[in-house]
Amino acid sequence: MKCATTRCLGAFLAAARYGPVSAKTRRLSSWIAHLSLGPAARRRQFDFLAELIGTHENVVLMGDLNCPAHSRELTPLFRRTALVPPQAAAPATFPSWQPRRAIDHILTSSSIQIERLWTLPHPVSDHLPLAARIKLPVVP
Repeated sequence: MKCATTRCLGAFLAAARYGPVSAKTRRLSSWIAHLSLGPAARRRQFDFLAELIGTHENVVLMGDLNCPAHSRELTPLFRRTALVPPQAAAPATFPSWQPRRAIDHILTSSSIQIERLWTLPHPVSDHLPLAARIKLPVVP
């Protein structure tokens, strides 16, 4: 497992990659992000994320993206990476005391299935935690 954390353009990112280094397409890349409130800064952050994620085929991106999953800001990320828009609506996570907005997400590449997506009833911040059960691709 290879891990890295960094702050970029006002965002916090953490990444972990699992699997054999020689088989890039079989590796799992997972990314955690906390993006900016401003749309212009977020667009730059999504561009940077797209560069980092690149051509990895098995990808999970999760965190406080501060925008809806079908926001136009995410279009370049979906176009430049294997990540796909979610099939189902994400549960509302913000504010934690009366959730009305779904701005926290768990996004995956098409090779990874989200079997269940839910919030946890632990309001330890202004956002509710988001959890998912995922199904990874079978490696031949």
